[in-house]
Amino acid sequence: MASRAQTARLQDRLGRLEAREDAIYAKGALEQARRALQASSGSLEDAQAVSRMQQIARAAMVLAERQLARRRAQAELFATQRRLTATRERATAQRRALEALMRDRASLARGGAQP
Repeated sequence: MASRAQTARLQDRLGRLEAREDAIYAKGALEQARRALQASSGSLEDAQAVSRMQQIARAAMVLAERQLARRRAQAELFATQRRLTATRERATAQRRALEALMRDRASLARGGAQP
C-alpha cells in the first residue's frame, strides 16, 4: 500500500511539472519520469522493481526541476544583459552629448575672449 501511495504522490508531482508552461524545456526528463511511473504501476507485485522505478521517476523529476530552474536563471541573465547593454548605450549617448556641449562651451569661451 505504501508503494501505491508513493506512486500516487509521484504522479501528482509529475502532473504539476507537466502542467507548467515551460515544461517543454524538460521534455526528456519528464518523459523518463512518466515511463518509470507507468512501469511501477504495472508491476505492483515486485516491490523491489516498484521501488527502483520510483527512484528513477524521482531522479528524473529532480533533473526536470533543475533544467527548468536553469532555463529560468538563463532567461533572467539574458534580460539583465539586455538591460545592461541598454544602460551602457544610454550612458555612451549622454557622454557624447556632454562632450559636444563642452566643446561648444569651449568654442564660445574662446570666441568671447577674442576682440
